[in-house]
Amino acid sequence: LTLSAKRVSLNVLEKIPLPADSLPAITLAAALIPDERWRWMLQKTTELGVRRIAPLLTDYGKIKVADAVAKQ
Repeated sequence: LTLSAKRVSLNVLEKIPLPADSLPAITLAAALIPDERWRWMLQKTTELGVRRIAPLLTDYGKIKVADAVAKQ
């Protein structure tokens, strides 16, 4: 471990692999948002380990039920 005013440095002594099934199965329920933001949210949440995403149609969201049905 090395500390300075603007930097911290560490040396990895050992890497311990974790089996995939030992991680929690996180499900995220997220309100529908415009396409670009939805893609960004998918990318970031999967990077954090979210396994399932349940899209929600909400009363106060930017995407309305009529809009979602029209895109199908």
